[in-house]
Amino acid sequence: MVLKIRSDQLKGAEILAPESNGDNLCRVILLSDGQANAGIVRLDRICDQVTELARVGISTTTVGFGLDFNEELMTAMSNAGQGNAWYGERVEDLQESFDSEMSYLSQLVFKEVEVIAHYSGRQLKMRNDYLSIKKNTWRISGIALGSEKWVAFTMPMREVIDIQRDGSILEIELVVTDSHNRRHNLFAKLLDMPVVSIQEYLEAPEDELVARRFQEVEMADIQREARNLVRDGDWVRVERMIIELEERSRNNPWVQESVKYLRKLMEDKDRARLEKELVYASRSMKNRSADIVDNIQFSISAESIKPAFLRKKTSQGRNSDSQS
Repeated sequence: MVLKIRSDQLKGAEILAPESNGDNLCRVILLSDGQANAGIVRLDRICDQVTELARVGISTTTVGFGLDFNEELMTAMSNAGQGNAWYGERVEDLQESFDSEMSYLSQLVFKEVEVIAHYSGRQLKMRNDYLSIKKNTWRISGIALGSEKWVAFTMPMREVIDIQRDGSILEIELVVTDSHNRRHNLFAKLLDMPVVSIQEYLEAPEDELVARRFQEVEMADIQREARNLVRDGDWVRVERMIIELEERSRNNPWVQESVKYLRKLMEDKDRARLEKELVYASRSMKNRSADIVDNIQFSISAESIKPAFLRKKTSQGRNSDSQS
């Protein structure tokens, strides 16, 4: 594993380039306390550059510091670079960001993961933020020991009914590269489903984990909409969004505690903190590495003993010791 920390992501990548021969894990960690103000500054061009570096084996993790950095840019870079995104409000919060990254990298089992969806319909939608590399193909960051990554898809019911006449509805192919650079192809199918009445559908048992994952994805989308309203200073609509989040999170203790913190920031009109929390909390709900035993129970004390990269935090910019 080769690891360099630079304030200039491109410079760090140039240093790592000779090592990116497939044998080493090359990761740039970009620590920033400000804005992109020199060189390439457009978000799309920066992300194109980071994506290309990831393609040749140099991934990018971002760590934001303080309250003045561009959270949209930093999270977009981490998505494009197949890395992680952390941030700390204070110096004492930064240690956990680096602990999270190092504990993740030191336990990496699959360093590259590609998800290919074989689907004959037209309206398959990926609900996570994983990098799309071509139609129905996504690349996600690696998987560490004791953790799992998950993918949420939605498909129109009518389209599913129509295409299942031709066989399986959806086949997922996973192409994973392990720590010894061996590639493995894994397959899973969503088989035909019987058409049932509305009553039978409503009475069918629900998979708690699947339902919770989709609930979190939907709440992440609400948080991103709320973030745009905060930026516009529309506090009336922001409060409506917070109320909706409170209602949706009643059966999810972790999200419920996170929303309490969002409400406090909203009531304080703390725009800078609220924007960052909404961006990073929504990303955590969509893209985080989850504990394999990720049940609905939540307590700060139980989270604090997990590896740092697996902890579910109620305030993303503060370390675990200051969670409340």
